[in-house]
Amino acid sequence: MHRRNKNIFGVKMVLPALTLMLILLIYPLIRGITYAFTNYRLDRPGKMKFVFLKNFMSILSSDHRFYESLGFTLLYSVGVVLIAYVIGFGIALLLNQDVPGRGVFRALILLPWVISSSVTATNWKWLLNDTYGLINIVLQKIGLIDSPLLFLAKPGLARFTVIFIGAWKTLPFMTIVILAGIQSISSDLYESAAIDGAGFWQSVRYIIMPGIKGITVMCTTLQFIWTFNNFENIYLMTAGGPNDATFTLPIYIYQMAFERSRIAYAAAVAVIILIFMVIFSVVRFRLQKDE
Repeated sequence: MHRRNKNIFGVKMVLPALTLMLILLIYPLIRGITYAFTNYRLDRPGKMKFVFLKNFMSILSSDHRFYESLGFTLLYSVGVVLIAYVIGFGIALLLNQDVPGRGVFRALILLPWVISSSVTATNWKWLLNDTYGLINIVLQKIGLIDSPLLFLAKPGLARFTVIFIGAWKTLPFMTIVILAGIQSISSDLYESAAIDGAGFWQSVRYIIMPGIKGITVMCTTLQFIWTFNNFENIYLMTAGGPNDATFTLPIYIYQMAFERSRIAYAAAVAVIILIFMVIFSVVRFRLQKDE
């Protein structure tokens, strides 16, 4: 009886958080999926009808902008995760060494992650400005460029710029997670490797990389999903421009829902993204499990 009372008490303790999660997460999810099978519009709220798979068929068969946005979204997500992981791995290796001020560097590496997206976008737009931006001024002063670079005005350069800034924003998460994984590896393995004559790079290849394999899968998968669904980073920088060069699916959903009032169509795109993310996660972890 005493154990049953403890279980009831535990349920009561989590009930407020569970209720809040149902209201803020589960209900909107179900509502959004429901809208995807209708023709609901913001400008005609009283004329909603069930259209079954019409929105999905329209998206997959004839919506070229969806595929263009999907292409850059994939490029952006892969680029951000890859750059952030490679640089984060290198920084984690450095922070794992016994160097002076290691604690200070560990604290500083978190700054890009804790700064809000609006502040990040404002600061980067100022730094990249072609007239008074610090980056262009420095590059011209040291003679690397003759004229200011239009970082956010030329399509190719704008794509590279938003990917770089996305990686910069993501870097702290990658670094801290990888560092935690490295420090979880037993020191006995390093000692044994040293006795066998293994150097630093041999230890990295044969001890550290296999030792953090599970963490690598976890952090890259999560970050890919977060980056794929991120809206504010690019929207605040370029709003999808120039000439839709940095147009992503989250921005496309926002435009369809709130600029064109096509809530149902936007919901259908979101459902497609949800299905893609589920399939990607299952395949990613299944491949890791089979290795």
